[in-house]
Amino acid sequence: PGGVILSEAVIARKGDGITYQPSFKEPLHEGTEFTMLEKRGGWYQIELSDGRRCWIPETSAELI
Repeated sequence: PGGVILSEAVIARKGDGITYQPSFKEPLHEGTEFTMLEKRGGWYQIELSDGRRCWIPETSAELI
C-alpha cells in the first residue's frame, strides 16, 4: 500500500526503533509519498519514489 508523511519532519531510520541511526542527512517532510514494505512494532519500512528505503514511526504517516 501507498502512504504519505503527515508530520512536519520525520527522521528516517535504518531500523525499527529510535536507537537506529538516521538513514539520511535530512528528515523526510510532510507530503512525502511512499510505498509501505513492512509494518513492525509501530514502525513502517517504506520505499521512497527514488528507491531509497528506511523506517519511520507509524504515527508520522497515513496509508492511502
